[in-house]
Amino acid sequence: LRCSWFLSVLYRFLSGRTKITAEPGENVTLPCRTKNNHPVLVVEWIRNDMGELKHVALYRDGRFDKNGQDPTYENRVDLQDREMKDGDVSLVLMNVTTNHTGTYECRVIQRGNKRRKRSNIKGDPICIISLDVAPRPPSGESVFLCIRTSSSFLVLHDRWMLVFFLKMLIRL
Repeated sequence: LRCSWFLSVLYRFLSGRTKITAEPGENVTLPCRTKNNHPVLVVEWIRNDMGELKHVALYRDGRFDKNGQDPTYENRVDLQDREMKDGDVSLVLMNVTTNHTGTYECRVIQRGNKRRKRSNIKGDPICIISLDVAPRPPSGESVFLCIRTSSSFLVLHDRWMLVFFLKMLIRL
């Protein structure tokens, strides 16, 4: 457990991104909050490998805009707080599958910005989240991996940690 926590903290520190792991069938919250408390007019969540014309979720005028939504996310998304109090624009993905693995980005338009409402919001994302959806290996299956650093050893003792660690290394 300590090793998993350490790897999670190390990954976040090195990448500057939030990393979330889940199992198929779970509901997952992608946490995101604006930096100020200006009212949010539009929230757009995309997955960066889907192309510019599709989105995961687009929320404006108090409802989700399904026009341009990738079919994989139809009836599977909601905002954690539709009133977006205190700038909370976190997205809930329901009943995730391995197809939902990817890097998600959130962009917003807030009151006071001079941008007009449109389906694709340009500019830097306010949150970037990597989601990995994978089934947990059967219990009793063990894999040991020892990694030597200049001053110590890191031991990964099951396949779930090994997969997480290897994916983290590949992305660095």
